[in-house]
Amino acid sequence: MVKGDIPDFPCLVVKNNERMKVTSINTRSGEATYEFISDAFDGSKKVQTRHYDADNDLEATEDLNKYVSKDVVATAINAWREFKNVPNACQRDYIYYGINKTNTPGTLNRNIREKLYRFRISATAFGRIADADGDQRLQNLTQAKRYLSNEEILQKIWTDGNFEFRFKSYIAGETNKDAMEHKLVFSIKAKDVFSIEKIHLHHKNGTAFRQSKNFYSVDINNLRSKWIYPEQLNANIDNKVFMLPWDLYNKALSIHMYVEEFDPDQTIEKTVTVVNEFTNKADFSIEGGGSIDSVKLSAKLGYGFSHTNTTTSSTKVTTTVGSDELGTLSFFFYDPIIRAESNNTYKLYDVSSGDVTATILPINLITTR
Repeated sequence: MVKGDIPDFPCLVVKNNERMKVTSINTRSGEATYEFISDAFDGSKKVQTRHYDADNDLEATEDLNKYVSKDVVATAINAWREFKNVPNACQRDYIYYGINKTNTPGTLNRNIREKLYRFRISATAFGRIADADGDQRLQNLTQAKRYLSNEEILQKIWTDGNFEFRFKSYIAGETNKDAMEHKLVFSIKAKDVFSIEKIHLHHKNGTAFRQSKNFYSVDINNLRSKWIYPEQLNANIDNKVFMLPWDLYNKALSIHMYVEEFDPDQTIEKTVTVVNEFTNKADFSIEGGGSIDSVKLSAKLGYGFSHTNTTTSSTKVTTTVGSDELGTLSFFFYDPIIRAESNNTYKLYDVSSGDVTATILPINLITTR
């Protein structure tokens, strides 16, 4: 018989079976034993694919209501203890003017400033702010054969880029109702803005023809906020302090912060309208304040205010079409600084717009620089 011939008699063709393997060589009985190389080829067995899905813990989430140490609020601790049981007293009266609960008149300390101590972005805002080329986004990961460690996932799950958050603060003057602007800018990686509480794992089991694979993805509902501290971003003092001394004789009781996630785009102007609150001039004595280098210092007659009046002012905000507005935060001189104390730790007062929450603290420039 040659190649191409068709036999006219029955034939048996013997070939290697790629689905079987020899488990023992020929014995005295002349028989070898075999087994399937995979249960997938054994019809007598039910195949277990072992594909599965799981939501696994990835990062510990921060206690956003955690009390802070006494070092954080060193400037405010005495004010808290002096006025915590005094109705209508303001902690900043003690700090800025040196007024205590005896209601002795005090003079403005021009070395005191307000700083942006911390801020955080709501996790629900992520889908809106991660919308430009420079913004970081979440990406899916795939790994063959093995599982990724939590550290590997955190290194790879975010795309390259940064978020740029801008805080523009406004405080109106008594004689000039147009609010004055001071801008703070922070460029921050997503891992420092949000933590990922859980990672979703979809596992595909390997077969004789393919390797096992693991697929990782994040549901944005598993993002959590983190406090962001400008001092930890290597911000200098000028990128934390956002105003001159809070002189209530000449300036409003209210500070407003317009906050955005900045994206490069066409420049536009928006008009921001805010309500300003001013003290009654009867609460001050100009003559009693004295002066330093020809700068008159206003002396406050006592803690609290006899009454206040409000005005409305507008200011132009320069921004871009693509930037994402996160809201306006309003702080007031009479807001508490410390709200509670426990074992030498302190609960701070925060202000929120929904998308952004921030804390400001008075500091003494003489002891800070």
